[in-house]
Amino acid sequence: MLLVSDANILIDLIEGRVVAEFLSLPDEIATPDLLFEEELADHHGELLGMGLNLAELSGDQIQRAEELVGNHPKASRNDCLALTLAETENCTLLTGDRALRQAADALRVEIHGTIWCVQRMIDSGRITPVQAREAYRRMRLGNSRLPWDEVNAQLAQYGLELPR
Repeated sequence: MLLVSDANILIDLIEGRVVAEFLSLPDEIATPDLLFEEELADHHGELLGMGLNLAELSGDQIQRAEELVGNHPKASRNDCLALTLAETENCTLLTGDRALRQAADALRVEIHGTIWCVQRMIDSGRITPVQAREAYRRMRLGNSRLPWDEVNAQLAQYGLELPR
């Protein structure tokens, strides 16, 4: 399955120190090459060696992204590149960005966020629930903007909670 990620999901997982486990999932995980160059390459270039794939968008796809920026001005250009890739490839978009989620909803593109990604890693045995709790703790210390009540609900399934 192809999963298209925006930058904030990858940054959350880097902050939680579970990005290698995420990129080891059997899914193909990609991000637009322009988004990678502008938002991730300088500080997170190692993602390419860990399994992140770059997708080069066609001229038509870039034009579609520009159209989406016009229709959804709160979503960034790079976010609209990720949305366009997910839309044209008919695959799942990974994002936690509210404006991008609204734009994707309007296009009926399937969306998931960091919590879903962590659950996939738990379900696949890439991390344990205890490791997930530690990852979330690091994300919170790094000021990730997650719905912490949903994080706690996920951890509660395993008899765990985030430390205060």
